[in-house]
Amino acid sequence: MQEKTKLKIVIFFTIFYISVFGVLSYFNNNYEFVFYTLALALILLGGALFLKRIYLSFYIILGLSIGGILHLLSGNLYLSGKRLYDTMLVPHLIRYDNFVHFYVIFFITLAAYSLLKPHIGKNIGQRSFNFYLVLILVAMGVGAIAEIAELLSVIFLGAAEAVGDYMNNAFDLVFNLFGSAVACSVLYIYEKNM
Repeated sequence: MQEKTKLKIVIFFTIFYISVFGVLSYFNNNYEFVFYTLALALILLGGALFLKRIYLSFYIILGLSIGGILHLLSGNLYLSGKRLYDTMLVPHLIRYDNFVHFYVIFFITLAAYSLLKPHIGKNIGQRSFNFYLVLILVAMGVGAIAEIAELLSVIFLGAAEAVGDYMNNAFDLVFNLFGSAVACSVLYIYEKNM
């Protein structure tokens, strides 16, 4: 199957799940996730407008799309009366939300690599510490924007209980850092073997 066809399938799948979760969230009065589905729709629209000008591999786009559905599942799926978002994957250590932050920022870092690599000058080579530091800072900046979106849902939608406290926010940032650092490690190994 051609990459263009695979990309269309992923984009249609993403539009489908955003629509389904948007409607589901609305009818369940889950306005925090209505807001998130609208934010994802805007990101998808922005990505579609720029996709012809930038190159992101099919696997990065697929990874980001899977990250979107993992996020929307977190606030709409309940297991034994508990939101998936609050489910502990490793007792007392890793929540589902932490995993999603790790996963999404991993792929955000790969996307940043794909976007920046063609523009890197001779001063910052692909194997240098500075390049990977820039990738981590870009990914952490995207993660900070996500935390601002959560803050907006707290301020305007009264979602404080659903979003979590300061520790939740801090752990989101920690798992963002872990995801980005692991992605940079993978990229370093990839570049070294090129």
